[in-house]
Amino acid sequence: MNVDWPSFKSAYEREIGRVDDPIDEKHADTHFYTLTLYKLLVPSQEGKGKYRLSLVAKNLCMLLADATRQKEYRDMLANLLLTNDVKGEIFKNFIQFVAVNRSETEIHRRFRSIPARTLIAWSKEAGLIETYHGRVQAIARAYTKPTKEEFWSVLLSTYKTMQRSEIFGIQKIYVPIGELRFNVDVKLGLVKSEFYKKLESLLSTKNGDRISFYGAPTDVLEEEETFEYSRRKYVYLAIKV
Repeated sequence: MNVDWPSFKSAYEREIGRVDDPIDEKHADTHFYTLTLYKLLVPSQEGKGKYRLSLVAKNLCMLLADATRQKEYRDMLANLLLTNDVKGEIFKNFIQFVAVNRSETEIHRRFRSIPARTLIAWSKEAGLIETYHGRVQAIARAYTKPTKEEFWSVLLSTYKTMQRSEIFGIQKIYVPIGELRFNVDVKLGLVKSEFYKKLESLLSTKNGDRISFYGAPTDVLEEEETFEYSRRKYVYLAIKV
């Protein structure tokens, strides 16, 4: 299902009970932009201004709805925040800052009020911090970098999921490398550079023989995330399954 800004604003107003008292357009812009910034909504092929739920968004919704999988939900959300191309570094800086118990006043002074409130709210939802009487402190988070075998397993399973078309019985042969990278990064807690290092390392293995890359017209290369390998830029990837 596709969504655009007007349909998002209407759905959001229904969700918060503001149908008869519409929210300000700037307020809706902020929420819509945030969803696209974190790639929970990604551009659809249905036309300009149309978006669809990303695989990460679908997984987060599924985990959130299951009371027995809340730790998985928080871990995935934490990875989403910390590996984001645009906001990942500020979240890392924030978590490092509150590794020592801090007051909200200190946080607002360091990160400014509006960003500080956002950092605290998202980080608390993701289980990255604990708050108490105006004090904030990071929660220790165990993390181990995935092995080559784990990376391959998640890459393959994510690719298979992305292959599925909305049309019954039809599978995609290749998928956008950037979107695949994003989905894998959020599952494994990798940043972009780490993903591409692992992908390039994988290409010299037996599993790497199953991977093929495809380019795109110049206008697509300028808009889409690319993987540069052997002096060529690629936009799409396919795996023999």
